[in-house]
Amino acid sequence: MKSSPFDSVPRLSRRRALAGAIGATTLWLQPGTALAKAGTGANRLVLIELKGGNDGLNTVVPHRDGRYAQLRPQLALRDDEIVAWPGSTDFALHAGLAPWLAAAKAGDLAVVQGLGYPRPNRSHFRSIEIWHSASDADETRSEGWLSALAPAGDELFAVNLGTDEAGPLLGTQAMLTLPTRGRLSAPPTPTANKQGRPAALAHVIDTERRLASAIAEVAAADVQGRRKLRGDAFGQGKLNQALAQVASLIAGGAGRVFRVQHRGFDTHKNQRNVHARLLGELASGLATFREVLQGLGVYEQVLIVTYSEFGRRAAQNRSGGTDHGTAAPHFVMGGAVRGGAHGQAPSLYDLDGGDLKFTVDYRRLYRTCADWLGASPGRAEAVLGRHRALGVLR
Repeated sequence: MKSSPFDSVPRLSRRRALAGAIGATTLWLQPGTALAKAGTGANRLVLIELKGGNDGLNTVVPHRDGRYAQLRPQLALRDDEIVAWPGSTDFALHAGLAPWLAAAKAGDLAVVQGLGYPRPNRSHFRSIEIWHSASDADETRSEGWLSALAPAGDELFAVNLGTDEAGPLLGTQAMLTLPTRGRLSAPPTPTANKQGRPAALAHVIDTERRLASAIAEVAAADVQGRRKLRGDAFGQGKLNQALAQVASLIAGGAGRVFRVQHRGFDTHKNQRNVHARLLGELASGLATFREVLQGLGVYEQVLIVTYSEFGRRAAQNRSGGTDHGTAAPHFVMGGAVRGGAHGQAPSLYDLDGGDLKFTVDYRRLYRTCADWLGASPGRAEAVLGRHRALGVLR
């Protein structure tokens, strides 16, 4: 039976947040001792946010569709800028994603096409709020979808790297900021005398003490994980260093959910070179991450999922880029993944005011993640609606 991150975890206060600015990585956790342990064989989820709105048409490329070149006379990718997806004649990948071909051929990389939601919003802020809360377009929620999956009395242990934005973790009760890929160390444990101090102050100091204990466990796990990793396989750059941190924490047994941001996808102008660099960084970083997890023998227990606030419009703009759009493809990678193409690519001949029509509700991707983490079916339906999981897991 799969272990769940929602099992028997003490609760302090679901709405409370305690923040300490120490670096560039944020740790979201339930304060207490022995809470950083993931457990042997526990499933982990790694979310990669492509911040800014990734252009899906130049990521998963319908290169044989004549309409693609018509919509993008300068921006459509040439034959030397794409690589074939194994076994597919309908689409190819941007050449920057070539490092993923090994995973695609091995059958542990899936692409889910046409992800989106009804009545899409093209605002960065509102659309990512929708994605982070798993809400409808006309609905506002105060809690992230991952936090909401935890039933009352439980909390979710998660690590947020590269950003202090809560995102899908909004509502988890405690936040500490840690240095990315630097040596983690616990904050000093408060030693204030309890005698004569107000109850509110006592509560804060007790909370800080419990957080310090949890951070100490994470720091120890990070050290242990680094010892297991052979050298520094990851390259430079924020994404690589964030993935290296995730790898060391997984190796050390800390954390169940990890969220990493990869920034710069708001490609309104001069997209060709910028997009190639961003996708190249994503592919090389995750290819290394995959190899490291395989070496650690934990690849079967890790699910890696990309997401973004929206895709881009079907046609290029006058600045050599693309503007805010709607539906887009995303990727799922892991040792338990059933590779290949899932969902249906939106038609380029049936646009909605220049936008791609979604074919797969994004909450089906989240339901897949919820099932992977062991959330109860009732809780998953309460948060995500009656959207069934995708068939991307074996």
